[in-house]
Amino acid sequence: SENIFEDGSPRGFKLDFKFGTNPFFSNAVLTKTYYMLPEDDGVLEKAEGTKIEWQAGKDVTVKVRVRWGVWSWRAYT
Repeated sequence: SENIFEDGSPRGFKLDFKFGTNPFFSNAVLTKTYYMLPEDDGVLEKAEGTKIEWQAGKDVTVKVRVRWGVWSWRAYT
């Protein structure tokens, strides 16, 4: 992890997740950056993450519909 500083004071932090070759996505590193509000309450302002480069057919955020018969459908995530 790495602290993010603005005007000498901590403003958030960044986490790097490192991956080897895998069948799901091509990114070697996924980064999530958290920005905190300037108050001392530790309140999250926003978070940003690396866009995941999914391998073909491996995106777990997409629903797949499978047709079982003429009138029946089932959705899988």
